[in-house]
Amino acid sequence: MLLTTSWVHDILLTAFAVLVLIILWGCIYALLVAIFRFVFAWWDADKVKSAYNSIRYMIIGLLFTAFLLFIFPLLFKLIQIPDYEFFTARNIFARVWEIIQYVFQIWGLARENSGLFEPLDTWSSRWSNYSL
Repeated sequence: MLLTTSWVHDILLTAFAVLVLIILWGCIYALLVAIFRFVFAWWDADKVKSAYNSIRYMIIGLLFTAFLLFIFPLLFKLIQIPDYEFFTARNIFARVWEIIQYVFQIWGLARENSGLFEPLDTWSSRWSNYSL
């Protein structure tokens, strides 16, 4: 059988982790937008209301994430999915961390191979030949 339960668990766990990562990234973005809008609002009522709305969206995203992390395992238990205890918040955050490490590893490899980011000692040796 091609799709074993471990494959299904990995796919579902990765899907939950990606969803949590997207929601948390959106919350961070909404927080930064709210801070930016508060700083440049100059107490204009429309801009302050827009900043409050950004904070509201961030809170909704955090509540949705909490719902996803804690209600779905209970829902899986109710509909009798085998090994429902595998989908815990700890396992989802562990997968989120694996995804983050993988993305930064790829970014690091791309950065090393691009030639744009050279070590500092090569830059200092280039400019040491020039004097004023």
